[in-house]
Parts: sequence; structure tokens; C-alpha cells
Amino acid sequence: MKLRIIDYGWGIDRRSGERSESVCAEVNFHVKEGALPPVGPEKKVFKITKVGEGSVSVWLSDKQGEATISIGKPYEYRPMSIDGGHYYRFELEE
Repeated sequence: MKLRIIDYGWGIDRRSGERSESVCAEVNFHVKEGALPPVGPEKKVFKITKVGEGSVSVWLSDKQGEATISIGKPYEYRPMSIDGGHYYRFELEE
């Protein structure tokens, strides 16, 4: 299985109030338990804690905890942010 992580950077223009976003990084990892290499310009580190049949459990952060990602069911991790930052989309493929 492969785990795809897409790092989106987003922000809000203070003058116009318009929201913008762009893909900062898109990486694929072969699924195995342990810490993954840093992702994107923020160097966010995720950790695969459990590999199941058709799913993986990923440690997101101390505050968010763990999320289970299944094949064909993408998961979005959005850390708390007011006017800009990063969010991550996880996709599991065979």
C-alpha cells in the first residue's frame, strides 16, 4: 500500500478578504510502521502507528491524536489556524 500526503498552504488576504490556497507538497510513502520523513515547507512529521488490512492509523499531533485512513476514503487534517496555515489530505492506495 501507498500513503499519499498532500500539503495545502492557505491564507486570507487582509484587504479583500479573499481566501487562496495552493499545493505546497505532494509525497507518496510505502506503508510501514514508524515515523515518516518531514512533509512540506513546515516539515510536519507524521507517524504510522498501525497497519491493517486496507487501512492505516496515523499519529497526527498531540492535540489531534490518531486517525484511521482506509483505502478509497481520503482524510483531511486541519490544524487550528485563524488566518492562514497548512492543512493535509491523506489518501491510501493499494
